[in-house]
Amino acid sequence: MNTIVDNSQNAVVKARGFITETRSKMEQLVLDFADGKLNREQFHVIYERYQSQINGVKLLLAEADPTSWTEILDSEKTQMIRKRLQAKAVGMIIYHNRTSACIETLGEITAERAKVKALLEKLIDQIKKKTFNQNQDYPIMVVEVAAKCWIFIARGQIATIVTEFNGEPTTDQEDTLIALLHDFERANAETLKRNETRADHLAMPFQVFVQRARKG
Repeated sequence: MNTIVDNSQNAVVKARGFITETRSKMEQLVLDFADGKLNREQFHVIYERYQSQINGVKLLLAEADPTSWTEILDSEKTQMIRKRLQAKAVGMIIYHNRTSACIETLGEITAERAKVKALLEKLIDQIKKKTFNQNQDYPIMVVEVAAKCWIFIARGQIATIVTEFNGEPTTDQEDTLIALLHDFERANAETLKRNETRADHLAMPFQVFVQRARKG
């Protein structure tokens, strides 16, 4: 029994190390794009590969958690329920903070735009009053605006993302979006600081998250 536990713990340590190493590669990829060493297609293909690897390892970690061994008795059913009930990102809007311009819309946003605008204004007001919730120093807001319609907003230094989910997003999904926003801002910092907001000139790491979620 101790050998099984030790092996499981070693696997977890190695998996977490792999995630850290892959995130470092993604950060270097962001810097390479910002320095003009990669074109947009190269960035998107390689970034999606890295993100897919991390997502796969995270899934294995969740399923192989030594503290949830009882789920093995009904593992197939549990995994199916988890997948079926997990919220999916159905759409996203990316805004440029300085000009308020819409940089890009991915997928489909079904929430009323007036509600989205009101939530954005509320978050900005909370930031001014320093009463906002945060994730990794990013001001965020998570609100259920209608049945099966949740809005997650994260505001960075340069851009703001509004993501619609068909259910309540998990903390892990929020963390992933924050990481994507961080990479988006770093990769496109010089361009966006010049108020150039044409999406076809920018690296778009968000495509990976929204497209994969919509495919289920």
